[in-house]
Amino acid sequence: LKKTSLLLLIILVMLAISSVALGLANIFMTFLFFRIMYEIFSSGYFPLLDKTTLQVELFFHVPFPIMRVFGSIGYAIILFPVILLVDAFNNYQIAFLFMVAFFIISAYFTTFLKPVDKAIQANTVHERASIFVGLKDLITNKPYVLIVMMYMLVLGAMDVSGSFQGIHLTNTLQAPKIAISLAVFVAAGISEVPIMFAAPRMHKKFGWYTSITIAILAVLLRFGLESIATTWQLFVAAKMLHGVSIALLISPVLMLVKQHVPQELFSTAITFLASAKALLVTFTSIIVGYFNDLTSNTYTMYSIYISLVIIGFSLFIYYRKKYQPTKSSIA
Repeated sequence: LKKTSLLLLIILVMLAISSVALGLANIFMTFLFFRIMYEIFSSGYFPLLDKTTLQVELFFHVPFPIMRVFGSIGYAIILFPVILLVDAFNNYQIAFLFMVAFFIISAYFTTFLKPVDKAIQANTVHERASIFVGLKDLITNKPYVLIVMMYMLVLGAMDVSGSFQGIHLTNTLQAPKIAISLAVFVAAGISEVPIMFAAPRMHKKFGWYTSITIAILAVLLRFGLESIATTWQLFVAAKMLHGVSIALLISPVLMLVKQHVPQELFSTAITFLASAKALLVTFTSIIVGYFNDLTSNTYTMYSIYISLVIIGFSLFIYYRKKYQPTKSSIA
């Protein structure tokens, strides 16, 4: 954990530097360069954070969703005031200023992370020593590969839809700019907080497999409602399903990975999981952007999102039939 906290510190500092550069950039290519830099470091941040959170969960017995909910609470508290400030001063640099401030504060708190116990430290050393050999073991691990493919398709579609929702709101639904920020606020703030608190009980009641099924169905329902929404208010209301998808998907997926992957490869496994999703998001964003420019029809985007989720869901159904869950987690 000590080494992980150092990596988190470095990544957060680099994210702060990238945010400063993005806020000051006035040339597109400069902005693009630092945006790529930002995405590279942010894609490495979340796997490390998930690993640390799961280690803390083992030691303090605090459920993963309960710890993660504080991110949603913080997001909900700070997002709307920032939106109002940006609109009031008509200056997007205010948002970057807040990003830098919170990255620096988060970096400071990583200095308080200490090793949980000697077993975790020994396991971390083992992981570092076997990372290259482990990667080969992972890509030949069929149940793990199926989980990765499902995760990258479903979460990837959600990420891309978030990137392009502003185009759908403004071009198709003729929404004011504030609607874009409100959609993000409802999705990542309001919808996540109550579900995250309820998630541990729901996982216990339904099991990991049924939780994932409910989450994916919620994604499909949300995309369906967003695609047929005739007003931006209905579109924003559909975002309330986002919390169900996130809360009931991420934690069970991590638990299934842990079930199929040796402990010494777990960190490598979740890093590869996040990297695969980031790769899909990159290519899908290019495809969605191309078709949107070609057809000028944002509904084409939703056909792509829904197709990706259906493929991911099909893979999960196959996985569930092929690799039976243990009695302790079956629902």
